[in-house]
Amino acid sequence: MTRIGYQHPSADPVEITTTIPLGDYKPDTRMDIGAFIRDNGIKTVLELGTGSGSSAYYCALAGAKVITVDVFWYTRRNQGFIEEVEKGNITLVVASPDFPPLPTTLKFDLVFIDTSHILAQTELDVSFAKQYSPKWIGFDDASTAGVAPVIDKLCAEWGTSRVGIGWDIMAVKAP
Repeated sequence: MTRIGYQHPSADPVEITTTIPLGDYKPDTRMDIGAFIRDNGIKTVLELGTGSGSSAYYCALAGAKVITVDVFWYTRRNQGFIEEVEKGNITLVVASPDFPPLPTTLKFDLVFIDTSHILAQTELDVSFAKQYSPKWIGFDDASTAGVAPVIDKLCAEWGTSRVGIGWDIMAVKAP
């Protein structure tokens, strides 16, 4: 299987020829944010931090086109993620940790942050997420010490409140 990724800072696509091994486990149902995707008319998602692929899978299953970015190559992804990559609903980009990972001329309805959950990294992720003109910025593990204060700061800045969209998953609507 071949996927197209971007090698930042170039907007020219490059072929990533490493294959994703077939998954032997199911997507984590705690990451099912499909209802949120459908209810808010979200069509495009940029995910920062792919992991096993569960959140990207549920976004794609709900009808969104997903570009998911990670800084290193996992050897295992869940089967649902692999199937959605094969269908063309998910594009996996392996990028250096020098963000933004994609050209900021691309715009997304939702930027979903699921990286290290370290405060400094979450703050950096939000600063880059804003460059993609999202309607929403979402966060996994929203109650953790490295994520919760960033959500509070973003809510104060945008004059809005957080919205629960799943198990310890929150989103903040852009002004």
